[in-house]
Amino acid sequence: MSTRIAIVAGAGSGQGRATALALDAAGLSVVAVDRDGAGLTDLPGGVRREVAEATDPAVPRPLVDRTVSEIGAPDVLVSTIGALAVGDALSVTPDGALAREATT
Repeated sequence: MSTRIAIVAGAGSGQGRATALALDAAGLSVVAVDRDGAGLTDLPGGVRREVAEATDPAVPRPLVDRTVSEIGAPDVLVSTIGALAVGDALSVTPDGALAREATT
């Protein structure tokens, strides 16, 4: 059986970092993503590091495509990125959520 693959967004600190470390310890191939590369520098050697702003709508697809082409299709996707969007799910756009996050 091949190794399972996980992408963890927000892996530079807090819950995201803990999740990336736990998945790595469980034997998964982990792609750790964070907008601040400093938090990724001391992750274990087998963890792949991606410095990227995962809240940017242009980032996830190329990140997943690159992961698929380099190591395989991800089995697990984890996002521990905090964002605040006020409104109902049908009326809040990604841009609106990002604008509110920047002002809070």
